[in-house]
Amino acid sequence: MAAICFIWEESEPATAKTGEDQRPGGPRHDVTFGIGSDAETVIGPANVGELTLDWTFDAADNGGTLPFQSTPVIADGCVYVASGNTSGGGVFAINADTGDGVWTNRVDGGILGLTVQDGRVYAGSYTTSFDLRAQALDQATGAEVWRTERLTLEGRRQDGEVIHASPVVFDGMYFVAVSRGVGPDARPPLTFLDAATGAVLKRVVVVSEDDHALGYSGAGAWSTAAVDTVNKVIYVATADSEAFKTDHAYNNAILKIDADKTSSTFGTVLGSYKGEGEHYLDGLNLYDQPACEMFGDDRTGTSPSSSLTCAELDLDFGASVNLFSGEGGRTVVGAMQKSGVYHAVYGDTMERAWRVPLSAPSAAGNAGTSAVDAAGVYVSANPSVIASLDRSTGSAQWISSSMHDAIRYQPMTVANGVVYTVTTTGVLIAFDAANGLPLWQRAMGADIGGPCTTQGGGVAVARNTVFAQCDDAGIVLAYRLT
Repeated sequence: MAAICFIWEESEPATAKTGEDQRPGGPRHDVTFGIGSDAETVIGPANVGELTLDWTFDAADNGGTLPFQSTPVIADGCVYVASGNTSGGGVFAINADTGDGVWTNRVDGGILGLTVQDGRVYAGSYTTSFDLRAQALDQATGAEVWRTERLTLEGRRQDGEVIHASPVVFDGMYFVAVSRGVGPDARPPLTFLDAATGAVLKRVVVVSEDDHALGYSGAGAWSTAAVDTVNKVIYVATADSEAFKTDHAYNNAILKIDADKTSSTFGTVLGSYKGEGEHYLDGLNLYDQPACEMFGDDRTGTSPSSSLTCAELDLDFGASVNLFSGEGGRTVVGAMQKSGVYHAVYGDTMERAWRVPLSAPSAAGNAGTSAVDAAGVYVSANPSVIASLDRSTGSAQWISSSMHDAIRYQPMTVANGVVYTVTTTGVLIAFDAANGLPLWQRAMGADIGGPCTTQGGGVAVARNTVFAQCDDAGIVLAYRLT
């Protein structure tokens, strides 16, 4: 394999950001999907249609286990991508200019997302035995620097818990969110680690012991958090209840957590915003209906987190949080909920700024992370909706279509006036950010000579290159102007 790809003199930042406002001194956070890149100046609306395939990288040919499930991270001349499932996976470093493999680290369990920062690659993995661990790799060599012990609550192996979210690394800390869990005892932890050593600094279980005794549960997070490094708070969107007959204030919510490790309230929930409940309609309690009382919380719905007998949908937040400035320059926290609604909340008070329904509620889809630039918030929703929303009011500036998608998990990316996304069927599409008109589409399956589907990965734009991937096939593709 090639031995090097770092180009330190460029001081190139990791290009995977949660589509957040990128004002100097404003909220910033490296994650692995929902990208908003303000560094791209070459590829734009006038020439994006001239992109052609430059190289591909096949994980299987480089010792990896499929599939990919998150967007590539581009940093210091390398493409970093993770793959795998519960039986095993890998982390790959690829020369961003040539597509040559630089290093591969095979790991136990699947990895869904990465963060690259301060010379390290951070990742969280999970296995079939729900052995959840966070780890740090050397960015140059892929060698393991540290790996934590099991991150689930002490003395408990809660079936179904997974690390879906990408790492959030800031202020010498690594924030790990755990999702799901099954059953009324599921209370997935949120953990602050020492980024240098992996030591646990604070473990947060937002559903308290007292509330759990009252029947509440859930409130893990399977979407990536965002951090306001100026005010030292972290915003995370949570999952629904696993008890089915209760709905805590922190289920289906956006939480504001104290991320100041010197504060006496470090790790405390400072405020919250409640999205739609699991029955969608505000103020309507269907938990007491006869079928729910007679048959209990029978999991015969469309997902393990829904119940037909209790008329309960699976409406947690699946998309990652956006941070951006809204009306009057106030920080706004936004996220798409599986209810089909994009919620925008003022970060200081956690009160609603605006709310836009874009789709019918669904247990599947409506979970693609949005991207943000100075002109708008770019969101996706079922069945094939792509829209630009005004940052201050939420009003639709345009509505377009991704085509071919019944459900939407794929994130959005915006760079230099172009909005990018991929479809479940492996079509890479570019839209004009000003009006939503399709500018270019590419069937990636034709470029790899076989089937191409995507699960949750999106598009990264850096180094005058558009990077995308066929998730199930485990292939990264790089497109450049000729």
